[in-house]
Amino acid sequence: MLKDGWTRSKAPIPWKRIEKMPRQIRDAEQFQKLVTKAHECRVVRSSAGVKLKLRTPERLYTYSTNEDEAEDLLKSLKDVEVIELSRIPKEKEEEKKKE
Repeated sequence: MLKDGWTRSKAPIPWKRIEKMPRQIRDAEQFQKLVTKAHECRVVRSSAGVKLKLRTPERLYTYSTNEDEAEDLLKSLKDVEVIELSRIPKEKEEEKKKE
């Protein structure tokens, strides 16, 4: 018995069900290598830049970049589903489109 009346569980811990933390990618070459394993790419646009999030069977990878480089990388995606997300408020988004 542990302190405060807690006891240890006899059940095995399901290690394979524990989700791993996302990893950050530092360069575009590494992103290109991981695209072959990925089945989904989420694009999160904000005023600070663009985040590309690759979902692979093992883990989620994130890559922060600017708008131009993100467009180049998105053009190279072929067999990956691309999901567009936005963190920019709708008013600012409409102003950008007018410019």
